[in-house]
Amino acid sequence: MNQIFVRGIEVGTSKYLVETIYFKPFDENEGLSAEIIATGFLTEKIPPEPARITGKRACIYYNSNVDTFTYEYVDRDLTPEEVQEQRFSEIESAIAAILGGAV
Repeated sequence: MNQIFVRGIEVGTSKYLVETIYFKPFDENEGLSAEIIATGFLTEKIPPEPARITGKRACIYYNSNVDTFTYEYVDRDLTPEEVQEQRFSEIESAIAAILGGAV
């Protein structure tokens, strides 16, 4: 299996907020220098895809002790599309309540 390079900001004991993931650290043409590799970690683990949660942004962390990736989700502003979808859903609910009350 190929190794990937991971680098981040240490936020706890062996816990890093990932800033860089590079999938070809040893590539002949596009690889990284030994100096850069020394600033991070090499792993064979591929980070999982984050869950898509409306109003949340996924922050990926790497734990160097157990060689695992995890996500933490933080609040973010809704996109214009999400705001429109939310309003549409609210309108649908209001119409259903009105029609349901009239029956």
